[in-house]
Amino acid sequence: MLKSGINKPLWRSFIFGSCILQDKTVGETMRKAVFVLVLFVVLFALVSCCGDSDPEFNLILDANDGSGTSSTIRISASDRKVPACPFTRDGYGLAVWNTKQDGSGTVYRKGDVIPSVDNYTLYAQWGIALKESTTEWTSATYALDRDVTISERVVISGDATLYLSEGYTLIASEGINVPGESSITIDGSGVLNAIGQN
Repeated sequence: MLKSGINKPLWRSFIFGSCILQDKTVGETMRKAVFVLVLFVVLFALVSCCGDSDPEFNLILDANDGSGTSSTIRISASDRKVPACPFTRDGYGLAVWNTKQDGSGTVYRKGDVIPSVDNYTLYAQWGIALKESTTEWTSATYALDRDVTISERVVISGDATLYLSEGYTLIASEGINVPGESSITIDGSGVLNAIGQN
């Protein structure tokens, strides 16, 4: 048998390391090695099965003058998307969500990914709901939260903002007139079809 310089078999010194060289027998060393191995396997199993590989977070939605109060939703880290709006507001549609109540923070839309932060709060930002009869737009925010066809010419007076929600279409069959100093800002992923626009 090969011997190390400290009168122990070389393979024992190599495999079990210097921390257990003081053991008197191979049997004692093997028992300790098995104990350490079993302990490692148990700890690994506990971490694997009980560890939260997909933690959940609270997302707080604030109605911000809409119906109801705030709503807390549990979302998983792997699916941190902004859900559909659970609130309504008479005469208004949801324009966007914002991290600040006054709309000065970060803008989010349905389906956008939010950070993995517990108790992340989004405030509803409302716009005047477009209807078939909404032909005169002033310096205000408008929201398209359903399909709308306006059969008369739309006239903008002032600086209007239009949020087009995903999946909805606004048809202005006689066009949109933006005279002189007036302007329109269009945001969102919905569809605007302004036939004969000028």
